[in-house]
Amino acid sequence: MIKKLKKDIAYKNNRFNAFTLIEMLFSFSIFCIVLSLIPPLFQTVTVLNKQVNDTSLINFEFFAQDITRELNDIPIKNITVENNHLVVKHEDELTNYTFTKEKIYKTIDGKGNITLLQNLKDFKIAKINNKYIMVDIILIEDNQEYYKTLFI
Repeated sequence: MIKKLKKDIAYKNNRFNAFTLIEMLFSFSIFCIVLSLIPPLFQTVTVLNKQVNDTSLINFEFFAQDITRELNDIPIKNITVENNHLVVKHEDELTNYTFTKEKIYKTIDGKGNITLLQNLKDFKIAKINNKYIMVDIILIEDNQEYYKTLFI
């Protein structure tokens, strides 16, 4: 009888709120799902970090904005396209865009060199049907090449 009383007292004192097997399996499955999402998260963060730190694409956007703004108001007959060279005549101003030594320079009336883009592998300009100008550029950044085409 004393043993039975001790057992009853022990059972009454040991009422822990413990996990059942189903709860344990459920929490373990959620834990495994969360852990399986971590490696792809690191991969996407490294790719996005590389794109954020990549300045050549931002410089290309500035170049595209500059050349588009410059050529928007000028008739196509005032634009001369040669090998790696673009000459724009506007009123009394002569603007040259030249590709040399992996860079694109802009000169106005033969004075000053404004570097618009650097780290270029290739630069091609062509007139299309005397209506549009196509600019093909290959940018190099961290041993990776970016092919960009701009239609003006």
